[in-house]
Amino acid sequence: MDFKTADLERYIASCHSTQYQRFGITDRVFDQGMTHVRPRLNSDRTNRTILFPGSFNPPHCGHETLLRRAFENSQDIDVIAAIVLLLDDDDVEAKCRHLGQRFTLAKEDRVRLWRGYGPHDWRWVHDSSERDFRRRLTDVITGDGFDPKFVVLAGPDYIKRDSRPPCNSWGCEETMVSDASRPADFTTRRHALEQLTDSELTQALDPNYFEDLIAFVRSENEKEVKAVRVCLRRGSTKGTIRFIPSKDQADAVSSNRVRQIIESGMRETLRENLEPFALNPDILIDIIHTRERNALSDPHGRFDTGS
Repeated sequence: MDFKTADLERYIASCHSTQYQRFGITDRVFDQGMTHVRPRLNSDRTNRTILFPGSFNPPHCGHETLLRRAFENSQDIDVIAAIVLLLDDDDVEAKCRHLGQRFTLAKEDRVRLWRGYGPHDWRWVHDSSERDFRRRLTDVITGDGFDPKFVVLAGPDYIKRDSRPPCNSWGCEETMVSDASRPADFTTRRHALEQLTDSELTQALDPNYFEDLIAFVRSENEKEVKAVRVCLRRGSTKGTIRFIPSKDQADAVSSNRVRQIIESGMRETLRENLEPFALNPDILIDIIHTRERNALSDPHGRFDTGS
């Protein structure tokens, strides 16, 4: 079969049911810059895309760090892009009620915070219900002769040292985890992966990976990528957990910490307090101010600062 390649953006756009202009974003899925090209599918490989699901209420710098570390240190398995999947409003509100939390952001606000001020090089934020989007995307890509595969990315609380790792989360055989966003209980003091229950620890990289100079440049740091480890679930030839260690000591940033800053009511120092933690703090502050103005005329509205 002849080798061929195609722009992933074309397939995402064909399966996406909403208008990008809804949130003031251009119709591009990925950015096109001078130093990079948009994610491309190649017919001679398995083209992996990271799925990063979550509430992201709100998204913070730890989420972005986790996703960036996962992408940059998975070029050896041909990860070409990432899709951020935000839970629907009903799911987020139910979760907050269960946890006794009052602060919730609408999905369109969480999308806006993730997207920032324009398209990203390799990351796309899905702004509507996931439903059958992934199935349709897989079908159209496969129909054109390419081999797509999704890998789910989870935070460090997804796996526990003494518990059997979950299988097929979000319908994905392969899982990525990292302690890049906050400490994990399944790592050593040197950020090495401990032996997980019912799993076998292996070396992650293809030994021929760094013979490809272009792949080496994309990996950014050979030592970092070689620290990646993979666990194989016992009794399974496909179920894997890929661990990507933190580059530095993780700062315990969380959405709860950002919510606490917002709910404190200290508006004079809001930006200063949000800056180290929030993703796109200026956009978040604009959302907060808009919701607070709306709350004056709608005291029973969704937004509650807790004050």
